[in-house]
Amino acid sequence: MRKTRLLLLITLLTVATTVMGQNDANARRQAARKRGANVTRQTTQQPVQQPVQSQQPQATVPTTPPAPVNIENQKQYDQYIEAAQKGDAAAERKVADSFKFPSEGYIYWLRRSAEHGDQGSQNVLAFCYASGRGIGKDKKLAFDWWLKSAEQGNAASQGSVADFYLDGDVIPKNEEKAYYWYQKAAAQNEVHSLVMMGYAYEGKGIIPADPVKSFECFKKAAESGNVTGECQVAFRYFYGDGVTQDYGQAAYWFDKAIAHGDDPEEVAYWKEMSDKAKLRQQIKDKQKK
Repeated sequence: MRKTRLLLLITLLTVATTVMGQNDANARRQAARKRGANVTRQTTQQPVQQPVQSQQPQATVPTTPPAPVNIENQKQYDQYIEAAQKGDAAAERKVADSFKFPSEGYIYWLRRSAEHGDQGSQNVLAFCYASGRGIGKDKKLAFDWWLKSAEQGNAASQGSVADFYLDGDVIPKNEEKAYYWYQKAAAQNEVHSLVMMGYAYEGKGIIPADPVKSFECFKKAAESGNVTGECQVAFRYFYGDGVTQDYGQAAYWFDKAIAHGDDPEEVAYWKEMSDKAKLRQQIKDKQKK
């Protein structure tokens, strides 16, 4: 039985490869970028025009997907294979996830899912192009796939597209489009974009200064455990910038940043600020008595 099932699976995969080979030869796409948590970029102004739609990305594909390695339920997998062969994007992603990342089989089915419109698959394929994981590194193709995913509302992809527009090293720099996409992603609480908008509302670029909005963006990022958000919230509580001054809250968020920080100099400075905040809070508490 197992031998018969294996032969059947190989036959199904071979048929799927033959059918899709003609379409898959046209696809060559995207490369990407690494976005760190500590962002110190300056800002830009509220964009009013939506960026143009992306064109269909092109990418090459493996000729034959190898046998999958992560099968827990053979019956369910067979159902996914059947749906995937009919072009079901969600099923194609399920099949991709049965392969080891980033094997040839994983990339094969991931790309098919992306080409059939799955925004999550488009985001991951963009990352693969950006990092060169399982596929040739190509930043332009990464951008193209991230843009397609962003246009479907994927928050992580929107943040990546914004990075490309802000940096201008792969596509022409466009700050209005960059902050258009940062705002889209931040509205979905995408942490990197919240940090970027926090800096944007400091008013050093094309976006007008708004201390309250700046604090709110950093606070949302901090509540997700982002160390940049935590230290920025701490400073704003300490100085009363965009929020009522509160030394107790300042010390709380400095301590959070200390716990998550990995730069010895930064951590030492935050420790110093935390001690100051705690001392001042103690003085205020005594004065109330």
